[in-house]
Amino acid sequence: MAKRIPTDVPQGHKWCHQCATSKPHSAFYRNKRSPDGLLYCCKPCTKATRERTEEYHRIIEEVLQESREMAARCPPKVYEPYIPPLSVW
Repeated sequence: MAKRIPTDVPQGHKWCHQCATSKPHSAFYRNKRSPDGLLYCCKPCTKATRERTEEYHRIIEEVLQESREMAARCPPKVYEPYIPPLSVW
């Protein structure tokens, strides 16, 4: 269920959707596409999300590198064309 934004957020503050707290505008990065000109989550939450994303991509890259190395060690399979046997009726 989505977190509800409280209606009693003080003037000059904004609700962080990620940590569900009210923080001053200075705790948010700017975002010119947002109606209020600020990002939807605060700077610490944005940093934590970025770090999780970078860790995820690092792990994916390691797995892909291991897969590439394994593929390089294994010779490619050569398939002979299938020629059905001649049947005598």
